[in-house]
Amino acid sequence: LQVTNRLPRFTIYYEDDSAEVVADVVESTMLVSAPPVTAGGHGPLTWTIEGADARHFTIDAKTGVFTFAVPNHEPPMDLDGDNEYRAVIFATDPNGDSDSIRIRVTVKDGPDLAE
Repeated sequence: LQVTNRLPRFTIYYEDDSAEVVADVVESTMLVSAPPVTAGGHGPLTWTIEGADARHFTIDAKTGVFTFAVPNHEPPMDLDGDNEYRAVIFATDPNGDSDSIRIRVTVKDGPDLAE
């Protein structure tokens, strides 16, 4: 009998084994998405988000659905002031095995909403 340990794996990869989800959004909107992942073999995954601009995102620890409430384009509110919000999502199984994927959301200028 051979037992294979299936680790959680995101399904977007590049040749250098890095993974990144990229989105462009217009200011004052909302982005809701779920990262592409293949579940591990050890039960449900736990989701977390970290990184330079993680405070601008929320993530559901059980489903992995993340939300980004897009701020106004001016002034930029991300760490380096370039309107590109970066974070890293982690999927971890009950054994502590995990995988991660980078996310980058660029906020584009749009029509200002009437106040």
